[in-house]
Amino acid sequence: MAINNEAIDLLRDFQKENIKFTNAIEFRDPVTLQVEGKIPEWLNGILYRIGPGKFNLGNKDGSQHVIHHAFDGLAFVHRFEIKGADSTVQYNSRMTAEGAEASTLKNPSHQIYYGHLPEKQHEPTMDATSGASQQGTPNVSGVIQDPSSRNVNVTVTPNYPLPEQFGKDETDPMVLVSKTDSNRLQCVHSVTLEPKHLFNYAAYDERFDGQLSASHHKADAKTGETFNFTLHLGPESHITVFSIKKDHSTTVLADITHRKLPGVPEAEQERIQPPYIHAFWLTENYVILPEAPLYLTRGGMDMLLSKSFVGGMAWREEGPGYLHVVRRDGGGHVVTLPVDPYFIFHTSNAWDRKLQDGTSVLDLDACAWYDGDIVLQTSQLGLMRKSSTSSPPVSKKINGLTVPPGKFEFGNLERYHLEFNEQDTSNATASHRMITRNIEFPRHNPLDDLQPYKYLWACQLEQPTSVTDGGRFSLVKVDVETGETIKLDHERCMFTEPVFVPRPGAIDRDDGVLLSFANISQPEKDTDSCALVIVDAKTMVELGRCDIGPFSCLTFHGSFVSDVHFETSTFN
Repeated sequence: MAINNEAIDLLRDFQKENIKFTNAIEFRDPVTLQVEGKIPEWLNGILYRIGPGKFNLGNKDGSQHVIHHAFDGLAFVHRFEIKGADSTVQYNSRMTAEGAEASTLKNPSHQIYYGHLPEKQHEPTMDATSGASQQGTPNVSGVIQDPSSRNVNVTVTPNYPLPEQFGKDETDPMVLVSKTDSNRLQCVHSVTLEPKHLFNYAAYDERFDGQLSASHHKADAKTGETFNFTLHLGPESHITVFSIKKDHSTTVLADITHRKLPGVPEAEQERIQPPYIHAFWLTENYVILPEAPLYLTRGGMDMLLSKSFVGGMAWREEGPGYLHVVRRDGGGHVVTLPVDPYFIFHTSNAWDRKLQDGTSVLDLDACAWYDGDIVLQTSQLGLMRKSSTSSPPVSKKINGLTVPPGKFEFGNLERYHLEFNEQDTSNATASHRMITRNIEFPRHNPLDDLQPYKYLWACQLEQPTSVTDGGRFSLVKVDVETGETIKLDHERCMFTEPVFVPRPGAIDRDDGVLLSFANISQPEKDTDSCALVIVDAKTMVELGRCDIGPFSCLTFHGSFVSDVHFETSTFN
């Protein structure tokens, strides 16, 4: 299945007509935010958030470039230093892709984006890891010279293990690393947010040089291990699953080239198709990778030709989806289990147990869609105001995807249930059940990692009320045992992913607060506004908020580092 130029043209026209984001404002020097309401006295630490903050690029000589996709705006990192005892919040932020902006302005049609489609098509570039910039090529050790030359804007993680070659920075109290779906990581100063290092996973181990990776790594707080994978594109794509230990040693857990379906002889197993994997699961004994029927066509070549991820994707309508199970202890790729077609952006908690007869039982929670249309709908993510159109565009199915995309929708919270015996996987099974509908950006209490749990918090989509209204996201608390929800919803307020912070010494697993970056629509004004909102996680009642400024900013994910219980800090 090759690139479809009709689809590219339809998507480009849809984006230019409907997708118009505004720029955020940088606060490189910290400012004290005014607190309305109350900050719990025990809440002390630093919240980091990251996402695209600059869509309208330009410079003094008149060069300009407009990005028309939510995922492709240039990265902003936000830092909130919260002192509950004093009820104060200090805030600073920084755009961390200045080099990427310069190279995009110089030659915007030579960049590879997630979903933005440039005006002109040129010969394909061969650097599939470049995202919004081609400037700078990794050296043999996986390091890029200009630390701001790539756009890294999806997740931000405190104290992520750095490659040993960088050494310790005595001027920086903490390591802070951002990640994206390309094999690309950026280390920024944890206080000033200035870019320090740009590298890929080959800087840890030369075997980890695949072009793509997951924005969401997994970590085990008990063992100190970090887990991820790299996807190697090409005619014979393969996935290298690995771990990084506290001592910086690395282990290849599996190199997945073929599926291992129950009851199918090894010689008859099909090769994997290069899947788009944004997140995966970790249990005490296993790493589980989702292979949705959403894949990069022709080994990634169509991504290079279209200059975008979504322009080189297809949905295999006949399904199924697959779940690859890999042992954490070096036992390799155990089994691949087929399930109903699905696509997952974000996983939640997962755990395993073993029955007396040796059967391994795994439960895996995730927010899932039943087709791949969401990857095109993401161009509208977080857009509170839409351009008015006289009539909706006529859509058609191309490569299994609806083009142009329909209205933006969330998926449902699903629990996948796996059973297999490692000694004989011929009877292995996988099933799933829905817990609740219309859920995305799930977070749970980090004390519940890798074990059965009762609560998670997430965003829920409130549909728009007019053709120019982009809708909004509310916050919900979900009882995963019953599916019951409690909601916090404000008119004209777009909440983002809730970061759960447990109260020190709490017994109840829902005893804590949620921290959410919220955008507030102000249609009567020329600009919107944004705020940090603090919510009682048990009751879903707003406790306090801090106005940040007269702008809106799309932040995807966040992490909180507590000065009281660092081991329970909430990472993403």
